Amino acid sequence: MKRRTFLFSAILTLFSQNLFATVLTPKELNIYSDNSYLISEYITTVKGWKDLSINIPKNSLVFVEPLSCNLEYVEDKKLTSLKNYKELKEEIKTLEAQILALKSILKLSNNLNFEKNSKYINSIKALETFFEKKYLEYIELKERLDKKEKNLVYIEKTVQPVNISVFCQSIETVKIKTRSPINAKSEVFYYVLGNTKKNTVYLENRIKLKVDRDLKNIKVNIFQYKTRTPYLEYNSYPVRMMKIAGPKRRYNEATTRYFYTINNVSLKKNLNKNILISKTVLPTNFQIVINGRYGSVPNLIAYLKPKKMFPSAKAYFYIDGVFLKSDYMNTLQRGEKNKISFGEDKLVKVYKEKVKDITLKISKKRQRRYVKWRYTIKNKHDKKILVRLIDYIPVSSSYKIKIEPVSSLIWKEYDKVNGELIWEFSVPAGKEYILEFGYKETKPIENNNEK
Repeated sequence: MKRRTFLFSAILTLFSQNLFATVLTPKELNIYSDNSYLISEYITTVKGWKDLSINIPKNSLVFVEPLSCNLEYVEDKKLTSLKNYKELKEEIKTLEAQILALKSILKLSNNLNFEKNSKYINSIKALETFFEKKYLEYIELKERLDKKEKNLVYIEKTVQPVNISVFCQSIETVKIKTRSPINAKSEVFYYVLGNTKKNTVYLENRIKLKVDRDLKNIKVNIFQYKTRTPYLEYNSYPVRMMKIAGPKRRYNEATTRYFYTINNVSLKKNLNKNILISKTVLPTNFQIVINGRYGSVPNLIAYLKPKKMFPSAKAYFYIDGVFLKSDYMNTLQRGEKNKISFGEDKLVKVYKEKVKDITLKISKKRQRRYVKWRYTIKNKHDKKILVRLIDYIPVSSSYKIKIEPVSSLIWKEYDKVNGELIWEFSVPAGKEYILEFGYKETKPIENNNEK
């Protein structure tokens, strides 16, 4: 890690020593789900024609602003055209020669037998001091060579010197911009903190960022979709790595896709940065929802109506200060009734049992079956809870068979098509509530003797 830090510091030193003819300043970081790009710029004043030598990151797209000016020409140059690059290569050659000479000197120590010539103790000590000094000098030169070679490789892999020509009819302040790939990662997530006593949900929206270099005071845009290649409209023929005067772009992106913009962000190389985007307190109605079709699990649901949209993302769910789970939160639509599931409420116990299933003959040709279940719901909270219970009874498509629901509590909704019954009630703190429901089925008696 220390080596990498030193290497990056050395590269910054080369920048400060004018390795680059024109210095580009990073301004904007655009992160998509599949790629990331860094927008850098150099500002200059142009009237008529102006030629510039500029070093851009490799695989960059170059364009200019404003639209009234044109970027007319882009020509690649060799790295050897850079004075500091040539000096760096010469320094490496010099270091290699010095190291080779020291190796030859150090080899002489292998031919000396210090034990056999012990009577020349003073001379031996002087030689030991001499060879030790040369060895330390050798180690120092090797380290310097290693750093300079790494700097050279970095430059060769990342830097492309170019000549460009810009034309403006009148005096203009021109921004020369580059769009280059960058290794960057982002993760959007929420902290969802429910408070059942205050009937609120606290939503904290955060973004985690990580990049492969130091960046200071830049704008970060995070798009939660993949990049699309834009259609570019040129006023003349396109030159490689060039857009003329900021061409028009047409993206086929849906307008409902969400993105984040964060200003004045500073990032350290390969270190995660956790950035707060927003924090919102939303009035909420909490309810325990039990769906008998999927077992007797008491799910805690929060119903809320936010004033802005919150896109889907990973979330960490807490209720009354207790962590429950990590899961994805569905998109919360602005101005609509939304729900957030916190998962199973451990302080609510639900038991379901079948208590009756009998069939009685009510006439010579008809019989009636009585089926009943019992729900026992125990509230271990220190406050009253609201419960929404959903369960089902059979339905009949035959006019000969009649099925009617029965319940100890009148239901709020009954769907005769699919047999869904919904009840809503409250359970006081520390109490239990018992609800019995079922159905009675009346149908003809089957006669097994009939042929």
